[in-house]
Formats: sequence, structure tokens, C-alpha cells
Amino acid sequence: MPVPATPPVTPALYLPPNSGFTASSRPKLTWEETGWTNNYTIQIDNNSDFSSPIVNKTNILFFYTLETDLAVNTTYYWRVASNNAAGSSSYSPTWSFTYAIPDVNLTDASISNTTAPDASVMDSFGIQNTALGSLDYSIKVDYLDYIYPQTQNFNTELGWVASGELVWARNTGTSNLDGTPFAKIAASTNGSTGFEKNGTLTSPVFDASSCYKLYLQFDQYADFNESSGVVQYSINGGTNWTQIYNIVATTGAWSNPNHQKILIPNTSSTMMFRFTGTFQNRSGKSWNIDNIQIGGPQYNWFSFDSAVSGSILAAGSNTINITCSATGVPVGTYTANVTVTSNDPDEPNVVLPVEFIVANIVIPAVPANITTSIVSGDVYINWDDSANATSYDVYYSTDPYEIQPWSGVINVPTSEYTYTPTAVKMFFYIRAKNGTKSSAKSIIVK
Repeated sequence: MPVPATPPVTPALYLPPNSGFTASSRPKLTWEETGWTNNYTIQIDNNSDFSSPIVNKTNILFFYTLETDLAVNTTYYWRVASNNAAGSSSYSPTWSFTYAIPDVNLTDASISNTTAPDASVMDSFGIQNTALGSLDYSIKVDYLDYIYPQTQNFNTELGWVASGELVWARNTGTSNLDGTPFAKIAASTNGSTGFEKNGTLTSPVFDASSCYKLYLQFDQYADFNESSGVVQYSINGGTNWTQIYNIVATTGAWSNPNHQKILIPNTSSTMMFRFTGTFQNRSGKSWNIDNIQIGGPQYNWFSFDSAVSGSILAAGSNTINITCSATGVPVGTYTANVTVTSNDPDEPNVVLPVEFIVANIVIPAVPANITTSIVSGDVYINWDDSANATSYDVYYSTDPYEIQPWSGVINVPTSEYTYTPTAVKMFFYIRAKNGTKSSAKSIIVK
């Protein structure tokens, strides 16, 4: 291979972008490859003059990934030179990046709303990013009020039907999943090795049609080797079966079982479930099942009116609008958890409890047609009378995005209020009240 006569050209840096941010504590630094180059030298420092580099390495090929964690909210400077047998290029222009993680915060500790049957109420909460790194998030809701048309904990009986060459049996041994009896199927201790046998545990037919969503939950210790377990369900009383779960490796342990929660795509009034274990003869292996619960929420009363995923830059926030609907929902109290999952390394999952009360009560109408005007330096706020309201709460802030907390004036007796402003720009919203309940908040006006 010919020896180059001159040093290579200076490389151009690529990623992270100059003056940008990275959410990785050990980011990958890349640059454009240069011709007639054997390797590269890279320097990284938290000082722009590279007087105390934390990385000063040569013989680097193509890219470099940090080998130790960077300091949070710290800016680093980096540069790269190309090397060959004839010498080295000058260093590239210095670039910088900041290692910054996001910090998720919710503006509300919980949400609670009340409405009459077949009515609905809208509300909102805010997701804030109080740090420098970009926050990427997704949100979901999980209902907490389940009904269980079929359960089996094997405490007093097997309950389900065992069939096949291998027999599921209720086990009361000292080795167990939670200190109580459980169902067990084990490999045969007879017969020639290398041959398989199986056994099935089948539920009775039951009605799950009242569940809006249906889940199968169970605890297990699968002590497997050349073994397998399959779970199936039927919506027509056992005529046809659909597989929803398959396991072939050891999972869980005694006193530390693996928990499964599986969404069932269909419900019916003639549901059945079955567990089938298959084992090699004389393998000594087993499948141990306990605490079977088949059920789910009855009503779909919560919905998001905003996108369920997004990004928030440093010191920013997004408002998430929701609706709680009592259409077809009986009088009662219902609960759910909204989970915000994000790239915040300290709080990857933040839970917002939601309570929804459907009651035979009259809820005041949301204040409407709100106007503001300046009268002798004060802000005059006026709105239409709300049906079924006896008073109003007026809230004000300098920030409509709820980063700054809202303050309130309680029990305003009429549909007007005069406020002496504390800033050039102010924002307001209003709730109507009666003796028992409050309306949802009005639109925000300034």
C-alpha cells in the first residue's frame, strides 16, 4: 500500500450538533471520514482551551463513544484531527455540546370531577419540563375498577378441569408461590426419556360480556427445560381456541413468581381459558400457576383530547385535555391512573390519579362569554350567569401554561369581579359553584 506524501485533511465534525444537547451520559461522537487517514485523535474537555481534557486519545477509528459518565448540565468542547504515516492534520474547529437530562413534572397531583348521568366534563393537566434536556413523553390511562367474572386461587379446590396424559393437581407443598396452595403440572417420572407428554387445565364457561376490556392475570413459576406452556382462550364455549401466550424458558421462582397480565382481544358470554403444559419424560420439570384472575373494567369513561405523545423543550410545558363521560355509566365512583412515561432518568413513570363521580346532582354550568376590560387601572371581569350556580371562584396567573401557580379569589357572589393587576399581562379562568359541586374550569382569558 503506498505511503501518503502529505498528512490528511482536517475532518469535519458531525454529531452531536454544535451547541446542541444530548440526553445520553455517554454520547457517541461522529465526524466525516477523511481520505488517506489511518486513524483519528480526539480531545474532549469542559474547558474551551482544552487545558484539562477528560479525553485525549489517538488511534480512534471512525467515531468515539464516551467510556465514563458525563456531568449533568455541563457543556463539553471537542475536536478531532486526522492521522496517517506522513503526519497529522490540524484540529477541526471546536464544537460544543451540553449533557442535559429532562425533568418531568405534572401541574396537578390528582384530578377529580363529578357529573350527572349521561353528561360529560372536560378537564386538563399540564406536563412540564423543568430542566435543560428535551423531554419525550407518552401517556396512557389504566382503569382501576375491575370486575372478575372468573377467578381461581386453588386455596380450597382445583376448580378447573384437568385432562391429558399429565395431570394438573392442587399442590400444598412448602415450596409455593405466595404461601398458599397452587396448581401444578410436572413431567412424568415414568416412560422413556425423550418422549413428550402434556396436560391441560380448563376453566368452566363464563360470561365476560360486561367487560369493556378483558385481561388474563396469573402468577407462575415455570421450571422449564425442553418444556413449553401454552395459554388459549375460546369465545364460543370451547369450540375454537386462540393462543394468547407461549412460554419455553424458565420464568419466575418459588416465593418470587412471574406475574402476567395479558389483554384478551375479544369478549363473549361463553368464554373459556385453558393452560397446557408439555414436558419431556423424567425431566423433573414443572409449571406452577396461582392467582388466576380474568376480568377488566366495565366502562370506558375516560378519553384524551390531546396527542398522547410529544416532546417538550427546556422550561416548556404541554397542556393535556381530557374528557370524562358518564354516557351509559351508572351512578358511582370510578378511578383510573394516567401514567406519563418519559425519558426523565429519575422519574421514567409519573402517575396521576383520576377520580370520576357520577351522581344524581345538579352541576353548575361552566362560565361562558367571559370578557375583560380596564377600568381606572383595574381589570373588570364579567361573564354570563351560570345555570345552577350560587357563587364563583376566579383564578389568575401571569402564566397561562401553569408553570407558575394559579391564585384564586373564592366565593365571588355575582358574575363579575374587579381585580387590581400585579403584572402587565394577566390570565384568568373561572369555576361556577353551588352548595355541593363545582363546574369544570372555563376557558382562559387575558
